[in-house]
Amino acid sequence: MATNAYDWEPLSEESIKQIEEGLRDYREGKFFIHEEVWGEIEKERRERTGKTKVEECTE
Repeated sequence: MATNAYDWEPLSEESIKQIEEGLRDYREGKFFIHEEVWGEIEKERRERTGKTKVEECTE
């Protein structure tokens, strides 16, 4: 399986720039953890529907 993980295609200049940008954003604290993203989604759902995900799915 480890042999399948290597990609023989070189990265494009655009891909390298995007990776560098992502690393820079990470180092500067410009990121959200999984729980923060889902918290925002749940907050917007409650504001829109007045219900939680569980309440909405069990109707």
